[in-house]
Amino acid sequence: MRLIDSLLLSGSVAFMLISISQIFYGKFADSYWVLMLSILLLLLLRFVRAQRKEEIMPSEDETRPVAKVYKAAAHKPPTTTKKYKKKRK
Repeated sequence: MRLIDSLLLSGSVAFMLISISQIFYGKFADSYWVLMLSILLLLLLRFVRAQRKEEIMPSEDETRPVAKVYKAAAHKPPTTTKKYKKKRK
């Protein structure tokens, strides 16, 4: 966990606790902006982590193997047996 992750997470938790305490002591409308700030910090944390993960992981085009055609993939699935057909009737 990097410094920016720690700051975003702790800020989000702090603002969430502040908004919950403000809801108990006042109206929900008065603490709505603090709650939205907390959610914004959580979303920003997820965005930062996703960007970091994308930088580390190579793109799909670089890792995709060249498609090969195998004879096994081209064969038809087996047909039902006579024994199964008799049970079905």
